[in-house]
Amino acid sequence: MKNMVEKFLCPGCVNGSSTECGMFSIEEQRCKNHVAGTIVFWRKIILGMPKGFNISENTKVLLYKSQEEQEKNFVFDIFNLPVWVYKEENYLFVKVLSPRVNKVYIMVIENGDIEKIKIENGARGIDVNVEDLNFKPLVLNKKTVKNMS
Repeated sequence: MKNMVEKFLCPGCVNGSSTECGMFSIEEQRCKNHVAGTIVFWRKIILGMPKGFNISENTKVLLYKSQEEQEKNFVFDIFNLPVWVYKEENYLFVKVLSPRVNKVYIMVIENGDIEKIKIENGARGIDVNVEDLNFKPLVLNKKTVKNMS
């Protein structure tokens, strides 16, 4: 987890550019003291993340060492929709929209598999068949991410 924080969150953090900043503390799958400190065109960005996953307003970054850990801690359903997925090196990036609470989550899953990103049926007691929604996250490739502004 410490390596993932250093790779994806520390660059551009107000508290320092490494986990040796004196503020490093893991809580809820992230560094609890991380503050994105880089502003480009009036938006805070997280320098260590790929384009499309680096805007930090109203966004919570969650880091997982495995897909099993992510599945145990976070369920994809109609209230937590994975809208974009992107694989880079041995990391899977998943952008999740939670419209009910107006929140965006960026998940970084080490050794994650795009095929395992599934949306659960019957979210929190609501009888919804996900297949009826015909919803699948958009799989991004390197060219798409490179061309994002």
